[in-house]
Amino acid sequence: MPKISREQEDAIANEFPQYAFYKRIKNNIKYYCTSCHRWQKNSSDMRTFSTPTIWKHNQLYTCPYCGKQVVAKSAGRGHKTLENKGHFIVYTAYKQRLYAFVIKAYQSFYNEEFEPDYYLSNQYLYVFEKNHMQRFNWTCDSNLRHNIWHPLKTDKGLPQWSYITNTGYEDSIAITPEQIYETDLKYSEMETFSSRAYTQIEYLIKYIKHNNLEYIVKAGFLGIANDIVLGLSNSKIIKWKSNNLLKMLGIRKQDINLVKLCNIQELKVYQYAIKNMPNADNIAEIVKIIYRFGIDYIEEIKNLTNLSMNQIFSYAKTIQRLSQWKDYLYMASKLPGGIGEIKPKNLQAAHDRVLAESNFLAKKHQEEQIQNRFKQLQPLLFETNELIMKAPESGTEIILEGKMLQHCVGGYVQRHADGKTNILFIRKKDEPDVPYFTIEVSNDYQIIQCHGYRNEATCSKPDEIIDFEKRYTDFLEELKNERNQRNAVHIKTA
Repeated sequence: MPKISREQEDAIANEFPQYAFYKRIKNNIKYYCTSCHRWQKNSSDMRTFSTPTIWKHNQLYTCPYCGKQVVAKSAGRGHKTLENKGHFIVYTAYKQRLYAFVIKAYQSFYNEEFEPDYYLSNQYLYVFEKNHMQRFNWTCDSNLRHNIWHPLKTDKGLPQWSYITNTGYEDSIAITPEQIYETDLKYSEMETFSSRAYTQIEYLIKYIKHNNLEYIVKAGFLGIANDIVLGLSNSKIIKWKSNNLLKMLGIRKQDINLVKLCNIQELKVYQYAIKNMPNADNIAEIVKIIYRFGIDYIEEIKNLTNLSMNQIFSYAKTIQRLSQWKDYLYMASKLPGGIGEIKPKNLQAAHDRVLAESNFLAKKHQEEQIQNRFKQLQPLLFETNELIMKAPESGTEIILEGKMLQHCVGGYVQRHADGKTNILFIRKKDEPDVPYFTIEVSNDYQIIQCHGYRNEATCSKPDEIIDFEKRYTDFLEELKNERNQRNAVHIKTA
């Protein structure tokens, strides 16, 4: 197995920050440059270092001797506490294979001198061949009592975050990626796809499975390639067995430039569009519309109308018109007579008409539900010498109750109509038509809430209501016991 070379170790070191540890000696500056690896003196030819006043702790400068950017550090400010770390992926070619060493490197200044020390810690190793790969992690072998490269069963990429090292791999830096050109993967187009080391590993893992991925990258379909690497495609979208790029992607020659701008989902929409409209000239606009709503949306219109895609888009030429037409078709399909006119000449008028009819029928159905519930709720009604209860006979009554008492019961109309809750009115006997208090009762015979004007924001709840709630709770408990007894008898009989 190959090892990381001295040149590669130096390349890792060069990726770390470099420093200029300076000392003031009378009117001059003397500094140690970690990039030059030697002490330098301030002189008139140093341009940015020409006067001592520019030397400031933690400022960024350019060393005039080596031309590297350095961070100025006062030599007397505890350089031993400086430490930096980062992840690197070091590529090495060996016997036509590509070895990708995942390294965590540390830069420290623990010694008495100002020269940095570097420590490299192995994390993972990927070994790539053209049609095969193997992943390893660096772990301790209990028998050998030292660390070894242990083979892993999965072909996963690098984790985005390591809880062991408490750092991420996404910002890993690639070292000597050009080594790939000395291996069987030299045509993989890895560097064309990405310069980020983390993404390069993900790409190579996918490339090992599908060598034809190089054609997609080389041709410039980078958005599609990126989604493939991220695992967002499926076998039905890309025909990997084909060596013909057009057949592989399922596209027409005249649409190459259009598809180059697509991601994998847009390619799926494009394939759907040309399958249904193979001779369409305005395919870009059609793809845009279908992508906006989704393929299932268009399929629903096809099912409602039995029209072809050509007929659909010749009628609905814009996103706005397609949306309005779909609303019209859906609402009309729910009406008793169904869809009368599939392609109305005046779409706006037809849409408004079926909307009005739908609202009327919905309200009519709601009112019928509430009227039926009026009869069902009679057993829940209770009265005292001063107070009586009423069940609403319409949704309008509930809404007016909320407006008169300035609380939110109007929002409970549909839940009451559906039988999910029970809204009842409490009135004074001598004013049976004047809203006083509103009570909500669950289907399990429990009082959920009971409120009067503005939810008693300006005054406390009257004693007669407090007493009524207590007595009504007892009444509901009796109803609940009766229901349970009936259910028990029913079960026993069954």
